[in-house]
Parts: sequence; structure tokens; C-alpha cells
Amino acid sequence: AKRLRPAMLAATTLAPGQRVWMKNPSTDPESPPFLSGEVVTANGVKAEVLFSGADEPVSVPEVALDMANAISSKLAASAERAEPDNCDLFQLSEATLLHNTLLRYKDDAIYTFTGPIVTSLNPCKHLPHLFSKECMKVSSQ
Repeated sequence: AKRLRPAMLAATTLAPGQRVWMKNPSTDPESPPFLSGEVVTANGVKAEVLFSGADEPVSVPEVALDMANAISSKLAASAERAEPDNCDLFQLSEATLLHNTLLRYKDDAIYTFTGPIVTSLNPCKHLPHLFSKECMKVSSQ
């Protein structure tokens, strides 16, 4: 049997309008670790991607891209759905996992599951809805 190269395993058909993530090449610690963008064109090897905040599309190898869970850039940020369990994400990658956790953090949902593993983020503020008597009663059952 012919052995597939990793790039061939990662190959996925990209279409114009599809949302994608790419590892940020910036070494600035203040920069986000991934850049989100929208595919303008793709040919199976390279894709032209318009990254958020950019004026012009950039040509990048398709293997450097991960598909995003947002179907369209027309989706308002407030309409993005955050999953309580990362296993429920349609596309699962480092970028989508971090993005889902960030969306939940912004909604003060500081606990996110990945299967049986829970990730918690310090909200650095008081969240009474998480530590009410009613919440503790439900959690103890």
C-alpha cells in the first residue's frame, strides 16, 4: 500500500467564502496565536485568503490552513455558537479549540469540557451565577 504524506492526509477541499484559521507567523507576544480569514480562491495547493482586518488577500499553502466552525464571514460575532464540550465542534483543531474557549470565556462560561476533561479559566472577577446555592445543588447531584 502506498503511504500517504501528512500533507495529503490534511488535504480538504476549500471553497470560496469558507472560514479558515492559520497559525500567526508573528512572534509578537501580544498577537493572537491564529489568524482568521475567508477563502477567496483555492486550487488544491494554494489558497488566496482574506484575513480579518486585511485589505488584500494573501496566497498561502492550503496545508497551512484549518477549517473554522463559522460557516460564513457574514455571521455576526454575537451569533457565533460556543460549544460547552469541544468534542461537539464540527472542526477540531488547535485554533478552533482556542476560539471556542475564548467565546465561552467572553460569556463568563469559564468551564469547557473536552470529553471527560474540563478546562477552567480564571475569570479574574466574581461570577455569582456559577457559585449560587442553586448551581452548587445541581452540581452535587
